[in-house]
Amino acid sequence: PWDCSIRKVEEFIRQKRGWILKHLHRQSELGRHNPSVWRPGCRLWYLGRSYLVDRREAKRNRLLWNEERFLFECADETRFETVQHAFYKRAAQMHVPGRVEFWSRRMGLEPRNVAVRRYKSRWGCCTARNELIFNTRLMRYDEELIDYVVVHELAHIPHKHHGPEFWKLVERYVPNWRELRKRLI
Repeated sequence: PWDCSIRKVEEFIRQKRGWILKHLHRQSELGRHNPSVWRPGCRLWYLGRSYLVDRREAKRNRLLWNEERFLFECADETRFETVQHAFYKRAAQMHVPGRVEFWSRRMGLEPRNVAVRRYKSRWGCCTARNELIFNTRLMRYDEELIDYVVVHELAHIPHKHHGPEFWKLVERYVPNWRELRKRLI
């Protein structure tokens, strides 16, 4: 709060130090954070693995991946974060619908549409019209986590809540959903 003194803030931090350190460690261990600025030796996450990023001058800005490493082609080095978002969006548009189709057939649930977009704080969404929308950042995580989010959102087609029936349905297809959910940061 704006009216809180620095002394109170420092005391709060001292009291919660263990909790803060635990969660910072968890973020660094599990979070799939990418650098926003290109530097020699930097790495990007893709499908659960971290890959080296090479850079070369080019007329346009784009990010390429050859299954071993990324190549940041750029006319403007400051566009690194923008090309990452474009790469993950393209990758998600190619990858996620196939996973939805796979799980949709297994679960017997049919979404009206599948889309991807960049969310800040959610992994996916099932609209009232049964349209599924997935966060492009999912492409930083491994297949098992992507599948968990897909199953989670498909389960919202018959259950528009997080009640016991919803979790029972998720658990039928992803028995270790609790562990997977903790790994999504």
